[in-house]
Amino acid sequence: MRAGAAQGDITPPVGSDLTGYVARLGSSVGIHDALHARALVLEDDDTRAVIVTCDLLALGDATVLAAREAIATALGTVPGLVMLACTHTHSGPATVFLHQCGEVDPTYVGALPERLADVAAMAAARLQSVRVAAGWGALPEGAFNRRGAGPEPDTSVGVVQLKGLDGAPVATLMTYGCHPVVMGPESLLVSADYPGAAVGAVERALGGAALFLTGASGDVNPRRRGSFGDVAWLGERVAEEAVRLAARLDAGAEGRITVASEVLNLPLTTPPDGAALDDLIKAYALDLREAEATGEPIAIRIARAMLGWAESLAVKTRTGKVSSTVAVEIQAIGLGPAVFVGVPGELFSGLGAQIKAVSGNVFVVGYTNGDVGYIPDREAYVTGGYEVSDAFKYYDAPAALAPEAGEMVVAAARRVCERTARCSGR
Repeated sequence: MRAGAAQGDITPPVGSDLTGYVARLGSSVGIHDALHARALVLEDDDTRAVIVTCDLLALGDATVLAAREAIATALGTVPGLVMLACTHTHSGPATVFLHQCGEVDPTYVGALPERLADVAAMAAARLQSVRVAAGWGALPEGAFNRRGAGPEPDTSVGVVQLKGLDGAPVATLMTYGCHPVVMGPESLLVSADYPGAAVGAVERALGGAALFLTGASGDVNPRRRGSFGDVAWLGERVAEEAVRLAARLDAGAEGRITVASEVLNLPLTTPPDGAALDDLIKAYALDLREAEATGEPIAIRIARAMLGWAESLAVKTRTGKVSSTVAVEIQAIGLGPAVFVGVPGELFSGLGAQIKAVSGNVFVVGYTNGDVGYIPDREAYVTGGYEVSDAFKYYDAPAALAPEAGEMVVAAARRVCERTARCSGR
């Protein structure tokens, strides 16, 4: 196996709208730390694949399609061998449409595919023979189940390290399933949040390149939030665990590259229509008028978001464009003893743990090749809450995913993982 890594700056200009919070008031006023795209090109005698990570909240379907095509062209491979993941920082530019969560800059987003292709090409120019090793640790003090009910989340830290034949690290990949929301809506500074801090700390400690892949984090938040000191704390704790694990890993195996994917049509719950939808529009319009009367800016933004969703759904209903399903791609890339399984959304932690249970060296990657929003477990539909009841409206989806959708994702992820033929035990 051969591998090469590179990174490129994708920091937006100051004044760009940030995304991820409806409660954020104002555009960016500065840059705390730069945003990056990082590429790891993987090659054996039969296959050339690439994993690209971006310090962004998410990417829309059209951008994902264009970026995978541009990257594949630059590398002389095919789009299906490109895995494109976002870290899901909530302190990055608006790159997907979310009601009242920042305006997308089409110039910035339009330039991303070629920029990512350039980074991938730089990585390909650095290909060298590598050996691969993988391992697991844990950081329970870093994150918690933000919904309050249910089991403790999976707070494992996963590490895959690729070393050159001289023993020097070429790339260290780490995963942790926790929302990158250390910085809240009050911050107007661009930041990669704790994944950026983790990457920097690992590169300083080990050398070579580092990539952070956010795991199943739909219902998981950081325990410490609110300051860049907290960003550094969590990033450094993740990095310390990754460095500790890397020191324990053996020389590793050569292995091969294997890639598999499957497209699912996930069912949605039944959206409101007819009189029920008319009543919703009237109720949200009343909420907006009341919020405007009080002058409370966050309440106004929330009311506008809800009304915008309802009116958008009404247009789709009149034009016959309300779908009962949403298509998602589940992708797996096996490298040596490890396999990365990409899921295009905010997968709940327990579902991620079910995918990982298929083998000791399965690494779940959220926000990959798109983002359909939250993918809750079945129990979440009993208790309700934001992830089930409201989040889909910001994404402008007709309705939430159906309760069985998460189980369908788990089953498909296991299938593609097994098809890589790289799911041996620890």
